[in-house]
Amino acid sequence: MGAQLVALVFARWTHLNDTDFRILMRMALTALDQERDGAPPHLYFGGHRLLAESLRRPFPQGDSEQARKARQNILKDVQRSVKRIAAEGALEVVDTGRVVRQGEARTYKLTLWTRGGVMSPPSGGVENPPSTPSTEQNDLTSGGVLSPTSGGVLSPTSGGVLSPHEGGFSTPPRNHGGTTEGTWEEDRADAGEQPPDARAPEADDEPASLRLVETDGVRDPAPAGGGVPGQQTFIASVATSSPPLSPSAAPEDLEPPYGPCGSCGRNVLRSRRLCPHCKKPTRIGEAS
Repeated sequence: MGAQLVALVFARWTHLNDTDFRILMRMALTALDQERDGAPPHLYFGGHRLLAESLRRPFPQGDSEQARKARQNILKDVQRSVKRIAAEGALEVVDTGRVVRQGEARTYKLTLWTRGGVMSPPSGGVENPPSTPSTEQNDLTSGGVLSPTSGGVLSPTSGGVLSPHEGGFSTPPRNHGGTTEGTWEEDRADAGEQPPDARAPEADDEPASLRLVETDGVRDPAPAGGGVPGQQTFIASVATSSPPLSPSAAPEDLEPPYGPCGSCGRNVLRSRRLCPHCKKPTRIGEAS
C-alpha cells in the first residue's frame, strides 16, 4: 500500500478531473512506497479492470453482446484517462520485464514528483514533500492583516477591528485635526441628530421647576372663583430653569407677597398702597 504516494496525489494532483484523479489514486494506493520482497517501488501492474472499478460505474458481467460492449466502453475510458495522466507527467509506461503478471500487458511507473521541480524520489523510497509557507500566508502573518487573538481582521490603515465576537467594526472618530466640543457638534449635525438644547422632551424628563413672580396684572371685571370685581390681579406662575430656593437657602428678610391690611385686616399685596377691599391705605403690619 502506497500511503506516501497517496499523500503526494492529494498534495500535487488535485487539479485533475474526477476520472483521472480516481484512476491515479487507485494506482498510488496499489503501488509500493518502498521495495518489498523483490518487488520494485512506484510501479502499477494491476491492469485496467482494477482501475475501471475505481470509477464506481457498473461493470457488466456475462457473455452477451450488450455486456461485452459496455465493458469495452468502460475500458476505453480508462485507457484515455491513463494517456491524459501520462501527458500531465504523473506516470510513464515502462518495459514490462519480470514484474508483469501473467496476462497483463503494461506496467506504469508513477512519477508524482515531477510537479514542483522534483524530478525523482530518493533511492530509499518516497518522502513527504517539505512544507513551505506560501506567499499568501506570509503576507497574512507579516502584514498584520490576520489577527488570531481578536478573532477577526485587523486593518492597520483604518484602525478598526472586525470581530465576529463583537459583532462589527469599531472605528475611531472622524479626524478634524483635534477633538473639541465644536467638532462633536458638527458630527452630530452631519448624522442628522438634534443638538442637546433643541431636543424634544423625553417622557422620563422632570418638569421644569416653577416660581412665583409679582406682576402688575390687568383688571378683571368678573374674577373666576369669586372675589371683588375690578381688583388687580395676582401672582403669575412662570416656568424657569432655576431650581427653587430651599427654606435654609432663603434670606432671613424674605417676606411673603401678601400681608394683612392695617385698616380692614384682609390679605392684600404688600406692594399695594390702597386696599382693594376698604379703599384705605394698606399699612400692612399695622393692623390693630
